[in-house]
Amino acid sequence: MKKVIVAIIIPILFFWGLELILRLFNIEINTGSSNNPDSIFDFRIINAHKEKPDRDINIEIGPQIYPIESSKYREKYPILKKQENEYRIVTLGDSCTYGLGVKNSYADFLESYLSQANKNKIFRVFNYGYPGYSSFQGLEFLKKYITQLQPDMVIVWLGANDGCWAPFYSDAEFYKKRAQLLSLAKIHIFLYTHSRLYQLMRNINLNYIRRLVNKSFNNPLKSGYNKVRVSPQEFQHNLKEIQKLCNRYNCKILFIWHCWFINGKILKHQDYKPPFPYIDLCEVYLSHSNDPKIYFLDHCHPNQLGHKIIAETLKNKILEKY
Repeated sequence: MKKVIVAIIIPILFFWGLELILRLFNIEINTGSSNNPDSIFDFRIINAHKEKPDRDINIEIGPQIYPIESSKYREKYPILKKQENEYRIVTLGDSCTYGLGVKNSYADFLESYLSQANKNKIFRVFNYGYPGYSSFQGLEFLKKYITQLQPDMVIVWLGANDGCWAPFYSDAEFYKKRAQLLSLAKIHIFLYTHSRLYQLMRNINLNYIRRLVNKSFNNPLKSGYNKVRVSPQEFQHNLKEIQKLCNRYNCKILFIWHCWFINGKILKHQDYKPPFPYIDLCEVYLSHSNDPKIYFLDHCHPNQLGHKIIAETLKNKILEKY
């Protein structure tokens, strides 16, 4: 019996001692993006009043589908009531649509360009892009909120995150386990706010996972991952379901085929090509310049000029076809 008690007490004293040392010396536990300013986890937010996206939460419990009134979006219209003579566009996407690292996203420019081109209508563009969203979150979001949003048109730019390696579960699997994972997240938050040792262990673990996820995000055309967030087949299914949903609610739809900038070249992922009608972003960039790097912040996200080019292209397409 004594051996059992000793076997229990010794590990408790050991971990209690580590916790005490961390507290006594006030050891700063600072890992992740703060030590890697070029990491994709260093979300460069211009709007200070908006909540900073938490990629770690996405990794642990899967990307969450936030309500339309959430301050996590960069959406500027708090009231959804549709005005008379209003043409409403909803932009749906990930960090590119969100406008990562830029003051204005293409949604902002598009609203301005359309308003200048046609004074007879009130154009309002609602930005519901969020960092980390895949086609799975895009579809679930639209299912839930299309009746409230009442869009005349939906612009969908998804696919950059779909082919990323999934360290735990695919997006669909995360969704099925969401209740269980949210309960675990509450326990995690309690421990993280009360134990330095838990913080250290959690951050070391997440740093490792971050590097793996970052590696897959930096190599989007690589195949052979054991599990991706959304398979090419699921991607096609999700976008076609979005298309059906828009048709059911009598709103137009336009997709954007994502463009990467890797090793000095622009590339597109054939496995994550959206259905028609779509805008081929690689072709758009090349039609404006032989040096497309001038449109990118990094290997994935457009800079301010890139967003302007996208908005100009969309404006022309909308006025011409719709």
